[in-house]
Amino acid sequence: SMRLKTLQLPFIILISFLLHACSPEQKFYISPDGDDLNSGSKNHPFATLERAKLVIKRNKDKPVTIFLREGYYPLKKSLILTDEEVSGDNPVLITSYPGEDVHLIGGRKIDGFEALDEHSEAVQKIPLQFHKSIRQINLKDLGIEDYGEISARGFGRAIQASGLELFFNGKPMTIARWPNEAWATIEDVPEALEGKGFSYSGNRPAKWLNAKDIWFHGYWKWDWSDSYVKMAAIDTIAKVIMTEVPYSNYPYTQGKRFYAFNILEELDAPGEWYLDRETGVLYFWPPSDPEEAEIFVSLLQDPLIKLNNTKHITLKGLIIEYTCGAGVEIIDGSN
Repeated sequence: SMRLKTLQLPFIILISFLLHACSPEQKFYISPDGDDLNSGSKNHPFATLERAKLVIKRNKDKPVTIFLREGYYPLKKSLILTDEEVSGDNPVLITSYPGEDVHLIGGRKIDGFEALDEHSEAVQKIPLQFHKSIRQINLKDLGIEDYGEISARGFGRAIQASGLELFFNGKPMTIARWPNEAWATIEDVPEALEGKGFSYSGNRPAKWLNAKDIWFHGYWKWDWSDSYVKMAAIDTIAKVIMTEVPYSNYPYTQGKRFYAFNILEELDAPGEWYLDRETGVLYFWPPSDPEEAEIFVSLLQDPLIKLNNTKHITLKGLIIEYTCGAGVEIIDGSN
């Protein structure tokens, strides 16, 4: 009987080792056609990453894989994973299902562009010869109310979200601007302006007297330092533009380049657009038939995915797009 007992011991060690090594990996599935009340199996997938987050938390003691099936996943808020949801040593893999395109987006697909409303006040700001080319859509009618803001970002300033942008067949479109291509240059920097503005040549800015929320993007002194500044006022007699605080990150300098944008009066080329933030109407000159195109607006100002102090998380095969803020933000953590 002694001999029998000694034989048992290695078997017990081996079996317990195998059990430990094969702690079963948990697999869950998400699909745009899914339902968060489902079990999360391949045939009964969840609909959202927020729902998958709960099963990640519940299965902290096992490796977890989340498969996303083909399609678009609009995130209205950040997917935030912290060390509360994800325990130290069990890896979490969030991945596209093999061979399928998965899009995590911070925006929405829009359609239903109409001809320009000839009776609206806005229409008078657009030159007559372009009226037939321009379409409009009311975002408020689609339940889209928050457009973010254009902000004074740039070199040496905190990273900020961009505010709503428009995408047509995968390409970002241009907020109505002047000049359409290339740049205008600063004519002079009168001392009396005390660094708060600059003078221009030509008469173009006279068109903008009734425009609200005009912005300039410029390389105001150095070709490695750009910033966005907001217009405060135009004096068309003195041909001077005054800007708001914060002024450019380096002093306005004669001969340096800039362009003006966010101006409905400058909507005069294919691919340009303008959003009236008060009415919610977006005006757009589509580069081709909008009925045949995929058109998105970006909405989410926060990062799409935030990992805070987590370990062993893999994001794989995900297309991250159509958002105003960062794609993925990782703070602390490892592996």
